[in-house]
Amino acid sequence: MTSQAMEDILLSLLRTFVSFIILSITTFLIGKQINTHNNHFTFAMSIIIGSFIANMGFDLKLKFLPMFASFAFLVAIHFLLASTALKSRRLRKWITGRPTVIMEKGKLLEANMKKVKYSIDDLNQHLRELGTFNIAEVEFAVLEVSGKLSVLKKTA
Repeated sequence: MTSQAMEDILLSLLRTFVSFIILSITTFLIGKQINTHNNHFTFAMSIIIGSFIANMGFDLKLKFLPMFASFAFLVAIHFLLASTALKSRRLRKWITGRPTVIMEKGKLLEANMKKVKYSIDDLNQHLRELGTFNIAEVEFAVLEVSGKLSVLKKTA
């Protein structure tokens, strides 16, 4: 093995270690919401952060400091948008999205289902996962931004 190959391996290992530390600190600072993918914003951030970390760690053709600067800028944008969204309901709805009513008063709202590309099969699967095997038992169902279904059963 040549000394250049050995240097590249050691540099890659060092960059991977530093990238891991940066990722650990960043996910700690951002908080639990980045891990839950509760909305499109945090899902996209997770993918982008992962891409940055992978490139910073493994792609020796890319310079580490410019990648780190871009990564830090992305994290700063995330913090700025997240803190602004806490104060602005309008921005929060734009960033995180809104839940969609799927059933109301026991009736399917097919137009809403069509908007979010949610089929009757999706609904039945989610209902079964919640322990409801008969759609007639449902009074109200909301598809949350996270993709989870919230259900209110009919009262007896």
